[in-house]
Amino acid sequence: MSFLSVTGVSKSYAGRPVLRGVSLEVERGSLTAVLGLSGCGKTTLLRVIAGFERAENGMLELGGSELDGPRRFVAPERRGIGYVPQEGALFPQLTVAGNVAFALPRAERRGARPQELMRMVGIDQLADRLPHQISGGEQQRVAIARALANEPAVLLADEPTGNLDRRNSEVVAEIFHGLAEGGQTIVMVTHDQTLAHKARRIVTMEDGKVVGDAATLREENLATDGARMDTDQK
Repeated sequence: MSFLSVTGVSKSYAGRPVLRGVSLEVERGSLTAVLGLSGCGKTTLLRVIAGFERAENGMLELGGSELDGPRRFVAPERRGIGYVPQEGALFPQLTVAGNVAFALPRAERRGARPQELMRMVGIDQLADRLPHQISGGEQQRVAIARALANEPAVLLADEPTGNLDRRNSEVVAEIFHGLAEGGQTIVMVTHDQTLAHKARRIVTMEDGKVVGDAATLREENLATDGARMDTDQK
């Protein structure tokens, strides 16, 4: 059953259509990768889901509740959706721990939660460093931890490995894979094939439309292996 539902969503900028009736169904606890050439509407789709932009037509629902549609628009901070931008967008004057804690209510910023989040993505040893003192891959892990701070129902990521070398890309890919395996619902825009093949589904966009939506080879292989095991046991 669909957890996040995008139905017939359209969006234009200065009269130029960017999203043209996009529909997308995302299962709870799944990792969905959205692929396509630059300018096809991928990032705009994420921004509409996050609530940074309002859809002009169509509807967006999460867990059966309307977030954006004819009758309702829920503000970004009330959606229960986390967002990881491509550049990380860290506060340069705050430490790693400070950046992660910033997303939490004030009463929780000095508690155990920031350390738990940093440990989750393998940066707890960097807690006292400033963003300019850590690598790009480490900065992106800080951004992921911060986006997870309030336990979002859905985590969005816009090209999270776009500016990383291969080693750091693989680390970040494994983090997203692990989060999805743990039940986190994730939708990401990416050109990274390593990251895309960690996904349960790959959605392809072109000129503001979804032109492909299929299970990844990994999921197809798991299904095939499961069917083969069932046959062997009979």
